[in-house]
Amino acid sequence: MAHPSHELQHMSIPDSSRRSPSFPVRVMVALGPLWARWESWQQRFRWAVRRLLGVPVRPRIHPYLGWGTPHQVRIRARVLEHRPLPNPKLARGLFGGIWASVLRYRTAEIPGVQVQIHCNGHRIVEASTDDEGFVDVTCALDSSGGPGPLTPGWHNVLLSTRLGKREHTIPCQVWVAALDPSVEPSAQGRAQIRAPLVISDIDDTIIDTHVTSRLSRARSLFLGEITKRPPFVDVAQAYQALAGGRPVFYVSSSPVNVHDHLTHWLEHHQMPRGPLLLRDWGPSMQGFAPDGTHGHKQQKVEGILHSLPVQSFILVGDSGQEDPVIYQQIVQNNPGRIAGVAIRKVPSKPHRVAVLNEIRIQWPKTYPDIPFLLFEHSRELLRFVDQIHPNTNPGTVAT
Repeated sequence: MAHPSHELQHMSIPDSSRRSPSFPVRVMVALGPLWARWESWQQRFRWAVRRLLGVPVRPRIHPYLGWGTPHQVRIRARVLEHRPLPNPKLARGLFGGIWASVLRYRTAEIPGVQVQIHCNGHRIVEASTDDEGFVDVTCALDSSGGPGPLTPGWHNVLLSTRLGKREHTIPCQVWVAALDPSVEPSAQGRAQIRAPLVISDIDDTIIDTHVTSRLSRARSLFLGEITKRPPFVDVAQAYQALAGGRPVFYVSSSPVNVHDHLTHWLEHHQMPRGPLLLRDWGPSMQGFAPDGTHGHKQQKVEGILHSLPVQSFILVGDSGQEDPVIYQQIVQNNPGRIAGVAIRKVPSKPHRVAVLNEIRIQWPKTYPDIPFLLFEHSRELLRFVDQIHPNTNPGTVAT
């Protein structure tokens, strides 16, 4: 894919595109590392005491969809203490929604536990959970003792962990991208992966959540019944055409605690299946989340690009937050990797409107070979499909 000439000047984006967080948020961000160290020590001390006293701990592995190439895959999961999940029938109404949210956010992460990952009968790696119980590891498949390259499509990888006499094993599904055999690996060091994949925001891009309103945002996260959060009209049809039968990567600032919540929503509304990359809310060594910024989205998107190094992507977001600026920066940092950018126009603050207009005006001059779509109705994405795949009927893109 052609990319903009290095002689072209980068876009000049107004400084107001990313405003500084409020004073209370800045204080929380500054205290985040100290708070995180205290929380880490407290958690590890608690689990050590429980093991010493022989208090039984029942681990539960929460797997997330993984992805990769035939030669390596990225596996993500979280190990928590097993606790009963909220009954969907009891999660209705105001008080039911509050109680379900309490159970959803009241998690007990298990740090420092070993997770074994097996594929096709081979143990490919053993990883330790971090302070928040997460495992995020890239596994080589064709190394010595490995299962060898995987065929394109979905595969089951087994995750297992043991605490005392209690063991938990669960399958984790991983999607493997197809490689184009028409390109010899020696031509550029790696084989070329086929047509672009989609990376999409969630709130106010596919779900009409009014994320620009803090009150509406809080209500949808903590009180709303997930299946009643409305999708934009025709968004499922548009995304099915854009994805062409392959997964979509969903990247959001929503807390990781609503992962199952959002997965159920995607299934209920017949959206393309795919990995969800959400944000771990709370203190960390990097500060505190949420902190009013969205730089983590750029890190996650570029992490996906790094894990599929010769794959091109379509970026879809909305104008309500920082998606236009973040996506422009990703295009600038990764020449030749982005096949198109689509931004849903939603009500937003005046300074964000000014930034969006500046990007829209300068885009054709700076990135003439990368289509940019500003849309209000999901069906406009169907025309975008024709720009990205001019010789392919929607829904039949090669995998």
